[in-house]
Amino acid sequence: MKINDCVHQIKIPFQLTPQIQRYVYVYLITGQSCYLIDTGVSGSEILIQDYLNSIGRSLSEVKGIFLTHSHPDHIGGAAALKELTGAGIYACREEREWMEDIDKQWNDRPIPGFYKLLDRSIIIDHFIEEEDRINLEPSLTLNVIETSGHSRGSLSFYLEEYRTLFTGDAIPVKGDIPIYVNQTKSQETLLKLLNLDQVLQFCPAWDHAYDREQGILAIKDGYDYLEMIKNAAASVMRDFPQASEKERFMKVCELLSLDSLSLNPLFFRSVQAAFEALIISQGSAASYTDKASRHTLL
Repeated sequence: MKINDCVHQIKIPFQLTPQIQRYVYVYLITGQSCYLIDTGVSGSEILIQDYLNSIGRSLSEVKGIFLTHSHPDHIGGAAALKELTGAGIYACREEREWMEDIDKQWNDRPIPGFYKLLDRSIIIDHFIEEEDRINLEPSLTLNVIETSGHSRGSLSFYLEEYRTLFTGDAIPVKGDIPIYVNQTKSQETLLKLLNLDQVLQFCPAWDHAYDREQGILAIKDGYDYLEMIKNAAASVMRDFPQASEKERFMKVCELLSLDSLSLNPLFFRSVQAAFEALIISQGSAASYTDKASRHTLL
């Protein structure tokens, strides 16, 4: 689907388990050549090729593949697309370990159907980071923005001339499974996105493209969603200080009326990230109090 004069959104459905079907959006930038933001799961190259053909373009025109992060639904088609197009892979160094060794990613983060979604490791050709400015071609410039939290090195890409921001999974979808490894970083990312006044169009991987008003609302809702989880975690820490990690997690699910996620390992990791943020915060506060006390004594 065409969402502005040079950006297209391609829906990639996939089966997580026999019972659970999901989808992810890949974005195509078209100019003199073509460029991809993420690649979907393994096999997505067929859908991407079909879409290119439907608009009178071809895989041979793809000159760059930009990956927001290393999760299977974003990089599963990257190795095949690189072979078919010869395009370079652009990604963050922080995500290298999981992209270039998918067995390690599986060991660190096992999810259902992992090797069906991502069957090959990929080699990153170009490491990119915050504030890099990539001239794709005349009148097409991509700015790199660090938006970690969902993963260790998540990136977003801002297409300058069209004031369009590709956010990957940086914006949690209220009501869906919130997935992040660092609560503090994820919320800092949302505040950063909220303050990008130049953006007119937000392009997430889990939802339709937003205009500015919709995007701001989605970011605020996502921030509030994470804050709600953190507050529930704080309540459980206060009321059940001796509980195990598993018991604390179940209490958070109960408080948030999210019992349906009580067996979800990705949500478990997100809740653990909330607990970790609280522990770090409490440790910083205790350290500050201790320093202040010593200063008074001196």
